[in-house]
Amino acid sequence: MSVRVPLFKKHDMPIQLSLASLGNSNIYNAPAYNANIIIYKGIQSHIDFAIKTQDRKVISLQNKTIYCFLQNREGTKKLVKQLWCEDPSWGRFTLTFEPEEVEDFDAGSYKAVFLTVDDEGNQDVLYTGMENQTELTAIVIANQYDCYIPSIEIDTNGWILHQLNDENHTKFYESDWIRANKSKNQGLAFYIDGYTCVEIKGSNELEPTHEDKSWFTIDTVELQADNGVINHFYEVACEWIKFEVNDIKPIEKILYRN
Repeated sequence: MSVRVPLFKKHDMPIQLSLASLGNSNIYNAPAYNANIIIYKGIQSHIDFAIKTQDRKVISLQNKTIYCFLQNREGTKKLVKQLWCEDPSWGRFTLTFEPEEVEDFDAGSYKAVFLTVDDEGNQDVLYTGMENQTELTAIVIANQYDCYIPSIEIDTNGWILHQLNDENHTKFYESDWIRANKSKNQGLAFYIDGYTCVEIKGSNELEPTHEDKSWFTIDTVELQADNGVINHFYEVACEWIKFEVNDIKPIEKILYRN
């Protein structure tokens, strides 16, 4: 005989999951509270969980590691996160999403699946509700918080020196590649003492190479200042940004506003 227990909601309770391999198999006792997971972009998001047996009794999970598999409905964005144990004797776990981990996730609905792995590598799925559901809905919310994002200082040490095979044997220096701002707004501050010419390049390839075909020119600018700062702003969509300069000595540093 199976016993069904209806769901109820209480907003100060952790989200409850059940480990179906443990407990009385004759009792069908779904997790009591399976709310949506809310993830806010720009801040840390903490979600509390309580993991129990199939008949909703407390179990010890000292020999198990819990993972959350988060992905969009199309399967193109994925993130695997480990839940951290707060109280193993009561099956209490916390899931934390850092701001940088969901930076590339668009606002919207995602699915979350939970899995346990023991010390021997054996896996068990965690159930999230009635009818043996194995996933929860995660909602990513953007534009809720104004967050300060610091500028990135681009190190001018270690730039690669190139020499072209032309009649003048032209030399130029190439910077490291940096991740571009997903908002399409690229802000640059050049700290200059002297004169140099800078070619700012972008790439939309996932893994660009040093070859010219991987890059396009955003702008070519001549910079001249006596120990001053020259700012440039561009609205362009790209995955990566790099710099090529004919003389690196006048550049004290570059700040990229990401």
